[in-house]
Amino acid sequence: MCCDRFAVVLIAGVLLLGSELGSVRAWAHGGVIVPPPPRSKGPRGPGGGGPPSHVDPGFGGPIVTPGAGPTTKGSGRASKRKTPITPTVETSWQLWWNLEREAWLPARRFARVAVTPAGDGRTAAGWEAERRAIARTRLLPFLLSLLAPDAKHPDDVVASAAIALGKIARDKEAIEALFALVLDPRRSGMVRESAALALGHLRRDDDALRAKTLAIEGVRGRLLQVFDGNAGGKRLDVPLRTRCFAMYALGMLGDQPWRDDPLSRDGRLITKLLWERLAVPYRDRELHIALLTALGLQPAAGIPDGVQEGLRAIVGRKKALGHQWDLLKRAHAVTAVARLGGTSGHALLLRLMADTRRSIVVRLAALLAIAERSPHLAAAERGAALRLVQRAFGLEQQMLAVGLANVALGRMVGADLAAGSDRALAYDKADELLIERVAKAPWYLRGWAGLGLALAAREGDPKSEIARRFRTRARDALQRMVRDAGSQPSVQGAGAVALGLLGDPTAAPTLIAMARSAAREPEVRGHAALALAQIGGGGGSIEVLADLVVGEKTPAVVRGQAALALSLLGETRVAAKLLAALEGDDSTRRLAAVASALGRLGHLGAAEALIAKARDPQARALVRAMALVALGRLLDPQPRPHLLRLTRGTCYPARSRALQEAFTIL
Repeated sequence: MCCDRFAVVLIAGVLLLGSELGSVRAWAHGGVIVPPPPRSKGPRGPGGGGPPSHVDPGFGGPIVTPGAGPTTKGSGRASKRKTPITPTVETSWQLWWNLEREAWLPARRFARVAVTPAGDGRTAAGWEAERRAIARTRLLPFLLSLLAPDAKHPDDVVASAAIALGKIARDKEAIEALFALVLDPRRSGMVRESAALALGHLRRDDDALRAKTLAIEGVRGRLLQVFDGNAGGKRLDVPLRTRCFAMYALGMLGDQPWRDDPLSRDGRLITKLLWERLAVPYRDRELHIALLTALGLQPAAGIPDGVQEGLRAIVGRKKALGHQWDLLKRAHAVTAVARLGGTSGHALLLRLMADTRRSIVVRLAALLAIAERSPHLAAAERGAALRLVQRAFGLEQQMLAVGLANVALGRMVGADLAAGSDRALAYDKADELLIERVAKAPWYLRGWAGLGLALAAREGDPKSEIARRFRTRARDALQRMVRDAGSQPSVQGAGAVALGLLGDPTAAPTLIAMARSAAREPEVRGHAALALAQIGGGGGSIEVLADLVVGEKTPAVVRGQAALALSLLGETRVAAKLLAALEGDDSTRRLAAVASALGRLGHLGAAEALIAKARDPQARALVRAMALVALGRLLDPQPRPHLLRLTRGTCYPARSRALQEAFTIL
């Protein structure tokens, strides 16, 4: 690893999580650094061996109360041997939050200010017109020059430029430039993977901003060629992980337009081609997992009954389509079944959760999937799922399983309240369970319970008396959670995140005090800073957050979270402060935080300053890369990150090495 590459990893990691390292591409996509899963040391459960890409889910062992020791196999009782509780990154609520938070944070607000004499940036239409003009005339030519075959730029700069190009462009020239990077054997793996995933960023939510259907269809076909390593009989030299990233991009494009003919409509042809490739006995499971991921993101209307039945066969047996399916592949097949929907898929998820003889990783895939689907279930289905989760995971011994069950309960209760029902509170007493766990569960589970409680109470109808009382009780329980000076920092941090999820403005004074307190752990202060944006600011929050961003003594992790919070609030006053800090800052860490906030804020007046930073030949590669990814985020019309399509509802404990890298760049 070269010195520049190490610097990128170090600064990005310190900026976003303080203690964990990751790729600059994480910051490029606006997200988080996700620590890698532990490497497997051998088979664990059915099909658990295999090639080096295998991931040991690392669920942290059985849960025991302090002093009780682990359970003895077959006895169902705790042994008398004392064993310390050792939660790991893999079993902590922080990993779930890092992967899921973009879905729960407020959608990006754009600072609508006029930035050109003739511009009308104060309206949505005016802002969009100016964004497109700047992207087309100023940024696009610059990005294409950085990606030119004869250009000599550091890999971090080229990778960041590729991702930015995917976010702002949709024309043939940009598509060809990205495929040229993907197929160039002289390029590094980082650059080729970034270019492959950038092709998935061509998707747009707004019909008016989407690329032409024929162009998207052409991209889909060429991504399959990248995966196959073959184009019209010509062999393509494509690394394994780049092939996987091509399938992730194909999945991301699954919600884009299709040709309206019997073969292509609703992705029928792509589904057929993906299914044919799943029948190939590839040596590395990464490829099957990538194909399952892409298949699950295709339109459900284009999935034939035979494919649905085949997926259920993969979930239920080790052998299907003529070859073996280990537990990790089966877990991702569960996710695909859930994403494609249908009543039979729902029934399968319930059976998997209830069957304690099955591998925990497959049951967790079903649990995460049913939680994601809960808003779309009928009331009776949701009630049955809620009771099953309480029963099936109430006595579970795996720490991660119990934690995720708390979050799933919260999501189901929240979905029930959002649908206008209070059955989960009146009859199933899920509220009592979550409040009790927040107060009395062991410290390593209280954080999970707090998140579940917040997810449950945030959706209540203000007109419902029972929902209002529940929300008040939840707020009070979470306030006590963060004010407990003797609790673990992990518990305090979870309480801050939960108060943000609850969205109660009365929590502002508590969160401000937490964010400003130098006596608190930096991670706790960072969570409190971000929560201030989730509750809508107020109470002097903007001034406090701005001071944290530009303060000389602010820890890097607090600065990064405060900058993110400012960008979510969308205040023009904030944009002016951040622009001033960008112009005169000589601290790389503070520059990263400021550029991140400007990019996410959507303040078009920052474009020229960021382009100047990216062009500066005297600047370090890291600074140029950060300016480029900020530009990509600044001119990206999407209100939320593109890669949410990839991560929502997936079984992250079963992530492969390639998926791990993709999650890292969320």
